[in-house]
Amino acid sequence: MNRPAIFIGLQLLAIAAAGAAETPEFRLKHALTLKCSFTGSASTEFKAGQRAISSTKDEGQATFSTINIPKGTARVISNIRTADVVVRYTQGEIWFIETTAAGNLVITTVFPMYVQGTEDFVVVESRHSMIGTSVLGEQASGSCRAT
Repeated sequence: MNRPAIFIGLQLLAIAAAGAAETPEFRLKHALTLKCSFTGSASTEFKAGQRAISSTKDEGQATFSTINIPKGTARVISNIRTADVVVRYTQGEIWFIETTAAGNLVITTVFPMYVQGTEDFVVVESRHSMIGTSVLGEQASGSCRAT
């Protein structure tokens, strides 16, 4: 048995495993909580069939907790909602899918990409809703921190 070769092989495996643990994909896949901050949004609103497009620097927060990818579950807590959400993990991205009490969809995607100069993940959230005779499509973006 060549002990030095085995020792070197084990060291190389440990270095490779440590490197994998540092990738955005690995960190995102193993996050149990993501604290997200949204710093801007764009929306399209139809009122009685008339379209209006706007963008804002609205700021919002949402925390996705108890993320369980194998079970496909998580919980979202924000200033406007607390709800159980469906979780999907594909191509290194985490998707949170919520159907609101009114039946509208909110889809939040956290990407395995860092915001420049940080270790915070890029996030985009889309909301589609209809209230009375108004239809609203909104997309907000920002960053999420794994905790």
